Amino acid sequence: MVTKIITNLNDFERLENHWIALHKKLNGTIFQSYYWNLQWWKIYKKENTELLIITTWNNDELTGILPLFHEKIKVGPIKFNRSRLLCVYQAYGEYEPLINPEYRNLVIKKFTEQLQQFLIDGTLDWVSFYGFPYNSNSMSEIIRFFRENRNIVLYKPKIVTRVIMSLPDSWDEYLEMLSNNEKTMLQRRTKSLKKNNVELEILKNYEIKSEDFQDFVKLHTASWENKGFPGFFKASEKFEKFLSTITTMNNYDIDRRLYFFKKNNKRFASVLAFFSYPVCYFHLSGMEQNHELSKYSPGKVLLSYVIKNAIEENYKTFDFQGGKETYKYQLGGKSDYYSKVDILKKGLTVPIILLFHYFIQLRQVLLTFIDYNNVSRSVRKFIANFKVKK
Repeated sequence: MVTKIITNLNDFERLENHWIALHKKLNGTIFQSYYWNLQWWKIYKKENTELLIITTWNNDELTGILPLFHEKIKVGPIKFNRSRLLCVYQAYGEYEPLINPEYRNLVIKKFTEQLQQFLIDGTLDWVSFYGFPYNSNSMSEIIRFFRENRNIVLYKPKIVTRVIMSLPDSWDEYLEMLSNNEKTMLQRRTKSLKKNNVELEILKNYEIKSEDFQDFVKLHTASWENKGFPGFFKASEKFEKFLSTITTMNNYDIDRRLYFFKKNNKRFASVLAFFSYPVCYFHLSGMEQNHELSKYSPGKVLLSYVIKNAIEENYKTFDFQGGKETYKYQLGGKSDYYSKVDILKKGLTVPIILLFHYFIQLRQVLLTFIDYNNVSRSVRKFIANFKVKK
């Protein structure tokens, strides 16, 4: 088995057919799909980053993909190199290697040997994996390898709570899974919305146009603004560009759907979901918070339609993804987790690397809950005025 390192966009694009074939064979997640990773890289790449995708091949067959990128970071006089999984920030989801199980042990061996070589020869000082499933066998083996080889391994198995649900065979069985109170409430509110002439609109794949996505963005942003936060789209233009591209582009390996509730031909609630058998992924939602029908929980009812579609199409798992919102548990979800591990080679820069790491984590959280750029400008302006007065 041969290892090949992909370091430029042209070689990345040449992987298209091989990547899609492997992803399809393994029923990979949408977050492991070719277009999801490619579009993220095209939008989020920076001057100090370059591709570092590790691939393994059995003759002409692609057997494994570890989709990484390489960051060159400078903190004062200190320079260090970090690898991270593609899509690791702002592209909400779970990430882990894509491995053909027929060659699993050998592929993981190739991955870990290559990463170790990068740490030894100075290509990398720090290997970071964030957002992989709590029960990922491949990541468990990678972690074990580096522990046995006496690297510094900082493993957090439960860094983010996610919520998932095993789907029954029928809608009636699903309703029986819910508490009596939740079941009755859901049925009553569904009937109330129908009585108020609310229409369900479902757009699939090529039916989704830019104007439909913009309606979704407006409703999602309205949900956050009602809580006093800017939300994902206002916090980052790149996030909107990435998700818009994924949702509206012509591609064959991502099944995406936009659900809307509308009254008098005006949309007032929305859900974006991705379908990749056997899992249906609830991605984001939004609604007009002050709508006249908000008392009937249209957001929750609309999400129940997504769940119903998934059951009718024989999907086995519904993934509510990260976050412990109450409605996810009310609709049948159970807690699971995303994990994180940082692998460092021993050296004097380790304390600085760790400080930088935690600062970046804090900044990503702030980007969601405050207008970070405006705060940053205000702080700089205050310092400048203070110097002038002094």
